Amino acid sequence: MKEVSILPSKAPGGASSVFSGGEGNAKFSARVLNDHTFELGYGQYKPAMYVFVKNATRYIAGAVLVGRYRDLHGRSYEFRQDGWAVFPKRRFRYEIGVDHVLNPYDYFYKVGKDGKMWAFRWDGDNLQIFRTSSSHFPEQIVDTHPVFTLEPVRSPAR
Repeated sequence: MKEVSILPSKAPGGASSVFSGGEGNAKFSARVLNDHTFELGYGQYKPAMYVFVKNATRYIAGAVLVGRYRDLHGRSYEFRQDGWAVFPKRRFRYEIGVDHVLNPYDYFYKVGKDGKMWAFRWDGDNLQIFRTSSSHFPEQIVDTHPVFTLEPVRSPAR
């Protein structure tokens, strides 16, 4: 039989519990930090912080892709937070891949019937975008050189 004891934590908003039974005990801890952040811990592992981001795809895109860019010819490109990509000759809805594919590239794809996919990576301060050979396997890079090399457009200092 397993027994669970819930104990108040010294930290505000926190609680911990001890699971006992079988061959040992395991400590579980939880602490609410604010209305969208909490910590969970288990056993000897340091508690990990979790943040509610609502839409993970948009959150990740905002962290790694959203922004305004220029290519080597001065043309403008933009990945917007609302999920629209604006290129010199086209505009399309995009989503960033959030699965954990083990390869050196991340990817984004055009939302819609064709689902065209591009791989991307950062090379220093430049965003490199590569063609892929499939809409299902971003690790299948067609070109060894990026089709676009984009430099972020910095806002002027005030």
